[in-house]
Amino acid sequence: MSITYVRSGSWKSRSRNRALNEIYSLVSLLYDNDILIVGASDEEIKIAKRKGLNFEVTQPDLEEAKRIRVTYGVEVLPYFLHEIPKEKRYKVIICLNVIDWEPIKLKEALKRIYEILDDDGYLIISFYSRIFENAPDKDFIPQTKEKKLLKEGIEKYAPKGILIVRNGKSHDYEFPRKYCDENGILKTYLLTKKDLELIYERVFRNR
Repeated sequence: MSITYVRSGSWKSRSRNRALNEIYSLVSLLYDNDILIVGASDEEIKIAKRKGLNFEVTQPDLEEAKRIRVTYGVEVLPYFLHEIPKEKRYKVIICLNVIDWEPIKLKEALKRIYEILDDDGYLIISFYSRIFENAPDKDFIPQTKEKKLLKEGIEKYAPKGILIVRNGKSHDYEFPRKYCDENGILKTYLLTKKDLELIYERVFRNR
């Protein structure tokens, strides 16, 4: 399926749920099954269910995984992203502002995403641009340098993958500027597996 869905601008009048609704509407146009939502929020789960999507979620915290399973009746993988078995295959992997908390380098997380993404699949990803000043565990501080390389790699090798540009201060869940880039925005990217392979080879393989 060939898609060009490139938007730019701010979300000055749009709430977080409106943003998520648009993202998951796009997902429903891509595929309606074999979907993985990494670290899914309650809002994401509710919207994905309303869209009729067949999906799994990841949640490494066992108590939270149990709550999600009981509350929503969805399949929960009690893993961090890099722990998902390589044999798994997904047509869409959704990773919205959660890759920051993977306790490994971004390079390794991208490698696992590539391994479990179907050949015709898509990755939808967003991530914070700056380091968390008050992170509770220093091991979980985002890899700012690696994310800068990823951002530059996407914009160089997959420029049509810039899906959404969101104003970092316009939501009902306002993001402090330290979480955003120098312009105060968060970006969401839509990447094919070929995009991901090219970015990994050109940017990360020898690092």
